[in-house]
Amino acid sequence: MYNYRGSGQSVMELSHRQDEFRYLSQMTKNELRKFLKVPDNYRILLQQGGATLQYTAVVKNLIGLKPARIANLMVTGMWSN
Repeated sequence: MYNYRGSGQSVMELSHRQDEFRYLSQMTKNELRKFLKVPDNYRILLQQGGATLQYTAVVKNLIGLKPARIANLMVTGMWSN
């Protein structure tokens, strides 16, 4: 993965605007959808950051400040509680 798909870059160096990254991202989402049997009417988000960023992003970006909006979250341990 040091020279991902002949790009001359490792996976960690790819820009999110490059075709190689877009391919990797879409392939990953497709495989996750198939493996976890995620229905087509759900979106798969690939995010960077640690636990603090992840939990903040879920609340602020998916639910927002609108009280009528809801989200389903999976409790995976102490921090997600």
